[in-house]
Amino acid sequence: MMIHISREGQQFGPYSLDEVNTYLADGSLLPTDMAWFEGAAEWMAITQIPGVASAATPVVTPKGKGEPALILGAVVVMVITGVAFGLGLFSGEEENPNGGPKESASDHGLETSPSGGGKQTFAKTAGPVFERNRCFECHHTGKSGKAKADLDFANPKSLLGFVTPNQPGNFDTAPIVLVLTPGAVEPMPPKGPAVSAADVEIIKAWIASGSEF
Repeated sequence: MMIHISREGQQFGPYSLDEVNTYLADGSLLPTDMAWFEGAAEWMAITQIPGVASAATPVVTPKGKGEPALILGAVVVMVITGVAFGLGLFSGEEENPNGGPKESASDHGLETSPSGGGKQTFAKTAGPVFERNRCFECHHTGKSGKAKADLDFANPKSLLGFVTPNQPGNFDTAPIVLVLTPGAVEPMPPKGPAVSAADVEIIKAWIASGSEF
């Protein structure tokens, strides 16, 4: 059984039942997240999925309401991440949460300089991918006047929450990558052909190199 996760309009997964229990235990997934699996009549609280370990989810909160401590923790993490990006502390490497060596883009099969060397920037790599896949039609105030879901490619700060991996070092879990991955509940772009696997790899490599503009 593969489980899809929804949090504040963003889609993640799918994950196996073992992965869901693991991510709940380490805090990557929250008891307030909504979940769906093939055959389910509708989305439900993640804690209602059969087989989800009760020890990983000691508190079941009503749909639409978050546990105050969890919400506060998420806000603190977002603020710290934003400051770190502003100071240029993030690079192509992520600290391994298990205490081992740092992980880099190459550890995940990503080429950090596909264009032949030099820094990867949005204008050189990711920007052309989003533009040719018609993402600017809904998310670029400078070209279309639109910025749906508060994602505006004309405003680098608006991308912060979309390019930060939900699991450190795993660039597949960055929200912007998840919505480009086949099987997303609300894929981007919503109309037309899906973004190619090669283009998705370019986006992941750009994120791995530091998401520079």
